[in-house]
Amino acid sequence: PEVIDLEIDFDGTILWNGTPVAGLGQLERYLLVERDRVPQPEVHIRPYESARYDVVAKVLAITQRTGINKMGIFGNE
Repeated sequence: PEVIDLEIDFDGTILWNGTPVAGLGQLERYLLVERDRVPQPEVHIRPYESARYDVVAKVLAITQRTGINKMGIFGNE
């Protein structure tokens, strides 16, 4: 399946495959569109080491709430 990379920068900026997202509302709308694709893409969440935890938690919650079945956190291993 296709992979969507969501990066979370230190200042809370969210990047969708390298393109900045204009807030959590827009992220949710993007994810709702992807939820209905067949096959559903995988979402790889990649927080920068200095990313704020609250933003990462919100991105995880939105991803789960929208019904994305395959997601994971990558990086900072």
